[in-house]
Amino acid sequence: MTGYLTGHTDKISTDYHGKGGDKGSLAWNKAERCFTGFITDYKGLSPQEFTIGSPHCRHLMLNTGWFEFLVADMLSSWKLARKVWTNVRFSNPHGSNQNDINEVDVIVETTGDKLLYVECKTQVSKPTDIDKFNTVVKKTGGMGSKMIFVTKEPMKGDALNNIENLGIKRYVYRDICRNKNAFFGELRDYFTSI
Repeated sequence: MTGYLTGHTDKISTDYHGKGGDKGSLAWNKAERCFTGFITDYKGLSPQEFTIGSPHCRHLMLNTGWFEFLVADMLSSWKLARKVWTNVRFSNPHGSNQNDINEVDVIVETTGDKLLYVECKTQVSKPTDIDKFNTVVKKTGGMGSKMIFVTKEPMKGDALNNIENLGIKRYVYRDICRNKNAFFGELRDYFTSI
């Protein structure tokens, strides 16, 4: 429901009806600066009403930046990670309005002074997002930088074909969490390759 409202900024409410009978609703109350709604269990039973409010409630509820922070936090535990930055913006210092050229979700500086660029997506809706990420890494990171794509759900279709054609390593977050040591081992090997 939050994903729907994020993608439809002209809407203030939505309903959900799942295949198993589960359902819910979510509505934004601008005057009270809160969301109200309800959810049921997978059978459509036991409705639970809720109200969530804070001065920045709408931004927090409808922002997918939580996934970037989750990935950055996990990468910060890698023993080769020296520094971890999130939401890194690159701008054109010679432009008239200095608009952002692009943004990278996470950059990790390793103990070997190399950079790992990480793109985080709950799901890839546009295969061109992969091309855009590939371009910004090549423009800003140079030949020694490495890049990976971390998604919440496995990639499919055109996005999967595109990332495979570009040779970008991809990971699903839950698979990483099942075996962080194996993931960090793969990253270490990736950094020693040319």
